[in-house]
Amino acid sequence: MPTPTFSIKSCETVAIGIDFGLTCTGVAYSIDSRQPIAIQKWPGPEELVNKVPTKLWYRAGCKKPVGWGLQCPGPRDLERGMDVVDCFKLYLEPDLIDGLESSPELGFFRENVHVWYIDFLTALREHIVSHIKTENPEEVVRDWALIKVKYIFSFPTTWLKTSMVATFKSLVLAAGYGACPSHSVEIKTTEAAAAAVYSAKNFKKQRLISGLNGGEDKASSEEERLREGDVILVCDAGGGTTDVSVVKVNSIEEFARQGDLVEEVLELSQVDCVKGEPVGSVQIDQAFQKNTEDRLEQLDWSNKDNRLSAKEIAHDLTKAEFQDIKKGFTSNVHSEIPVTMLRIQSIPKDCNHQGAGISGGRMMVSNDDIRWMFNQQIDRIFGLIDYQLQKTVEELEKVTHFVISGGLGSSEYVQQRIHERYGRGGEGKRILISDDPQLAVCKGLVLDRIHHVKHGYSMISTRSSRFSYGILYNKEFTPSISRRRPERVEIDGKYYLVDQIHWLLKRGDPVKHRKPISEKFTYVFPGNAGSSGITWIDSVAMSRAYSDSLPEAINRGDAEIIWHIESRASPQTIEKYSKPVKKKRWDLGHAKGKPHGDDHVIQYEVRLIIRSTYVKFEVWVGDVRVGFSDEILAVWQYRSDTEGLHERGPRNPGNRGRCAE
Repeated sequence: MPTPTFSIKSCETVAIGIDFGLTCTGVAYSIDSRQPIAIQKWPGPEELVNKVPTKLWYRAGCKKPVGWGLQCPGPRDLERGMDVVDCFKLYLEPDLIDGLESSPELGFFRENVHVWYIDFLTALREHIVSHIKTENPEEVVRDWALIKVKYIFSFPTTWLKTSMVATFKSLVLAAGYGACPSHSVEIKTTEAAAAAVYSAKNFKKQRLISGLNGGEDKASSEEERLREGDVILVCDAGGGTTDVSVVKVNSIEEFARQGDLVEEVLELSQVDCVKGEPVGSVQIDQAFQKNTEDRLEQLDWSNKDNRLSAKEIAHDLTKAEFQDIKKGFTSNVHSEIPVTMLRIQSIPKDCNHQGAGISGGRMMVSNDDIRWMFNQQIDRIFGLIDYQLQKTVEELEKVTHFVISGGLGSSEYVQQRIHERYGRGGEGKRILISDDPQLAVCKGLVLDRIHHVKHGYSMISTRSSRFSYGILYNKEFTPSISRRRPERVEIDGKYYLVDQIHWLLKRGDPVKHRKPISEKFTYVFPGNAGSSGITWIDSVAMSRAYSDSLPEAINRGDAEIIWHIESRASPQTIEKYSKPVKKKRWDLGHAKGKPHGDDHVIQYEVRLIIRSTYVKFEVWVGDVRVGFSDEILAVWQYRSDTEGLHERGPRNPGNRGRCAE
């Protein structure tokens, strides 16, 4: 089916959603906030495919790849001096790279991984631009550099360190994305969130699994229509990761009507944090390859004139014949063809080995073996789903709809197993298959951007914080509530517990992007300083602890300073908002008893501004903003025990003399 084109003469904006996957990459785009269109034409064979393989083809002596995606040859078509690199998305994890660099079998380092990222993303960008201009000649009539373009990337929930997202963005920029002044890059949404947006927005197009024989019906009945208060569980099972998220429909409003077509505005909230694990079709491939290699190792290789090892043969079989077997595997296949015989090109046709299951140069692969490989991953997916179902019960919610998406989610066998476990009995749920399950993420990214452009906020507007953020302050000492030794603050002579933390946002707390979180504090200063203005510093603290175990002070637990905010109040602001303080001077802890009224106090408010990809702190005195922080990268929707996201900052002496209101 040809890709539809637009008829408007002037293109103003283009939003491009990119689902950079472990095995395949999907791209969808929208011109002037119209419905997203997936790119299905890719360099290589003349066929339409939803996603392009995340592969690069190199030749010895060439720094740049000679091909990518569908252009890459199969393992048996590679000539000497050629190599195809795939699954390199895995190796952005620094800890994994550190472990692999010492392996004698792997000669690549972090620099190579970055080169692969840049090479693939560059080829991808060049094709995206060429495709959009070619398919929409009447629409894209201006210079591409002058059109407002937003590239929107997703990222997996298994990237637990914000430094990984930052590194990925640097590679995206190095590949030329956002190089023009009118172009920008946004990495704001997890794959799970994007899949949830797509599933909710296109809910009426979902297909209902009505039985274990693959029967499907459109979700057009009243039972499959979304209503306010509905709770949707989305299982996005992909090539390398599986995410299970639960979202609640907070509101459904009619935005526009054209004839019988009604555009609805959905506002969703995350019921609980997304749960993600490295579970996918790649792990099935790895199980098959390991099984095949172990069986081939049983052969006597000493007298074989063969340039390929058992490991290499197993790799080739996995990348070639096994892919067709995996795609066609269902619950019913065992009754038709219980055993598949794979011809192994690199061993003699008269090779037989009963223990290895090889006869006549062919290896026997039973459907029981394949089923076991699938079930190893499916059981882990069940664990993710059960966890989220239990969490919804704890939140006093009930899942009303169950949607499957993703590359592995498009497997008929996976769908059948999920239906068998969750779709039967009195408590059985209606299992729906996402329309275009492989494109749910990239289209979801674009749909969320369209929603943001039209309505000013993302569809999933409530998320959970992965970290706790707070402000350092001095807490007045009360012996009954603390056994710690206090310090005396010179400015008023009172005793305080210094460098305490008032937590504004706690890990796991739901947050709304449009509503700041705030707390009021006071600052005491000499009255004669007001004539020239005053300056003070607030320190931002971060912790990975949950609310029930948060450290009370910066020198406790894992609390660390990640930013210092310098605020300055002008003489006019001081005159309007400060007031004198009556207090006593102290000398070595003894009161002189003489009132001193030169000092003033000013009340100010620290606001935590929450956005999709970052948090930002602002300091206000009345209606005047007197200080602010830079954007602090933040990732939402997770509950994990990650390590070391920020370098520890210096202790801040500017906290002295400030108290919580």
